[in-house]
Formats: sequence, structure tokens, C-alpha cells
Amino acid sequence: MFLCTHQLRYAQEICTRYGLIEEGRFLAQGTLEELREEVNPGAEILIRGENLPESTERNLHVKIQSEKEIPGIIRNIVEAGGDIYEVKIVRYSS
Repeated sequence: MFLCTHQLRYAQEICTRYGLIEEGRFLAQGTLEELREEVNPGAEILIRGENLPESTERNLHVKIQSEKEIPGIIRNIVEAGGDIYEVKIVRYSS
């Protein structure tokens, strides 16, 4: 099925893959996450907790290139004695 819309909010409700077309040229295709990574790779995770390594604050900011890095980062903090209360992903805007 092909859906043409400028309203990404509506497309997200029914689509699992997306294609971008400009002036009749097919630019890219993939999941929303794949397209986001292609256009603007990288993000930052904000970790709130106590006894966080490399931080004297209760918040730690870590730059990542992929969400796949997050479990390892969290595991390392916990194994080092840190207590994690919240993890939030912040995507860089283009």
C-alpha cells in the first residue's frame, strides 16, 4: 500500500516503513529510526542517578551514535556501583 502525505503524525499511526520523494526522485526508504539515523546520526542519553562515574552531579550526559550502545553504558554504571533512576534519549535536531 502506498500513502502520500505531508503529515508524519498520521503516517506514524499506520505505517512501519517510509519513503522520501522529492520532485519525483526517490531519496530514501526505511523505518523512521533508520531514516533518522541516516539524516542525523547520534544522540545523547541523560542519566539521572547517584554515584555516577565521571560525574559529581546527579545527572550524566553521554553522547551515543546508536541506541544499541545504551544497555552497555547502563550495565557499566550499575556494575561500578551507580544507582540509576532515569534514562532519557535526546535526539539531535537537524
